[in-house]
This record gives sequence, structure tokens and C-alpha cells, in this order.
Amino acid sequence: MNDLFNLPLEIQTALASGYIGAWIATVGTERVPRAIDTAFRSLAFGLPAIVVFRLLPETQPVSAVFLALLASVILGSFWRMIGRTLAFKTLFRLKVHRDDGRPNAWISLIQQRPLVVNQLSVHTKDGRILYQNEHKYPEAHLGGMHFGLDGSIVMVVEEEELPDGTDQKRTAIADPEWGTRTTYIPADQIVRVNMR
Repeated sequence: MNDLFNLPLEIQTALASGYIGAWIATVGTERVPRAIDTAFRSLAFGLPAIVVFRLLPETQPVSAVFLALLASVILGSFWRMIGRTLAFKTLFRLKVHRDDGRPNAWISLIQQRPLVVNQLSVHTKDGRILYQNEHKYPEAHLGGMHFGLDGSIVMVVEEEELPDGTDQKRTAIADPEWGTRTTYIPADQIVRVNMR
């Protein structure tokens, strides 16, 4: 650890800000990133920090550290919101096989930004179908609709079709005193998901 603290401030800041930028760019996209991926991503997102240090006078180390961290955070956010999608679109146009490195189609789907789902139906193992016909519960826990990396789902259920084919409409979903009722469906109980 002493070796790390003996490094120049520029390198320490580049390592720290690079890691933060890389984390922002990839958080939630993979459960356990490989060490080599983390190292090289940290180097890539640490480059803005080095540029900032080279542009600012040495007499302003506090400003340099702050701006270096900010630059890496902005770069990580840009990559997360726009850069990754643009890179994949470019590869597609160049007819280069695109594999986003995510372990399955579910994670690729839910990590696509912007992911806007207006209607949702979830088919369960016991033959039920749970419906959210209109996504309109921003005040509910997790916005009333959340897709877990493990395949689980949290949703506001407005309607339920039972195995015998009968429908049940849910009432009193949103209560001003108690809040909005959400339902958790474990991944191992889900057979199929339809979304619009």
C-alpha cells in the first residue's frame, strides 16, 4: 500500500478516477467482471485525468484532482448513456459480429438504454398470467416495474389471468395512505415475459 501512496498524485488520481469512470460505465451489466477487464477499463477511463493534470499548472493540485475525477465521471456516464450503443451500431453497419459480452439475452435486453416498457405480461409456472396494462406508477417502489439481473421481476399487477382462464382485475392498487402495491416474481417461477 505504501508503494501506491508513493506514486505521483497524477497517477494516483488517474487510477482512482479511472476506476470510478469504468464502474459508472459498466455497473449492473455484469456480475463479476474479470480482473483484466477492470484493469484496462480503469486505464482507459483514467486517461482524461492525466490530460487534466497535464493541462493545469502544478500549483493547483486540488483543482486538478477535482477536475480529473469529474472528467472521468463524465466520460463513464457518456459511455454508459450513448457510447456503447453507438459503438454497437457502428459494428453492425460494418457487418462485424456484435457480442456485447453479457451472459444472456435477458441481461442484454434489460440493460439496453433507453428501455421503455409500456405494457408487461408475465407467465408463471403455475399457469397464471400477470398483467401491467399501462406503466403509470412512478411513485411505486422501483417505479412500479423493475427487471432483476437474475431474471426476477417486480411489477404492479393490474390484472391476473388464472389457470382456469378467468380474469381478476386488481382494485385499490394505489392507496394514498399505504402506497402502491407491487408484486415480486422470482426468476424460477417465470416461464415467459411479453413486453411492449
